[in-house]
Amino acid sequence: PDFVREVIHDTTPPCCEDTAPDGLDATAAIPGLDGPRGLPLVTEALLRRGLPEEDILKILGGNVRRLFQKELQ
Repeated sequence: PDFVREVIHDTTPPCCEDTAPDGLDATAAIPGLDGPRGLPLVTEALLRRGLPEEDILKILGGNVRRLFQKELQ
């Protein structure tokens, strides 16, 4: 996910760090999501907000998987 600090750090070249729109920090991440270990926090928050399990599965990778499967067909 693009909001995980580890991913931001690994995918943002030094030349692009200052390209965020005014008022936004391109290297900002959600607290607690410094790496993939924090992703269960996303699941917990979505469940607390009452999202259906089907939607949560899509958010957590189902949509990307669907697109890859479509491309392979």
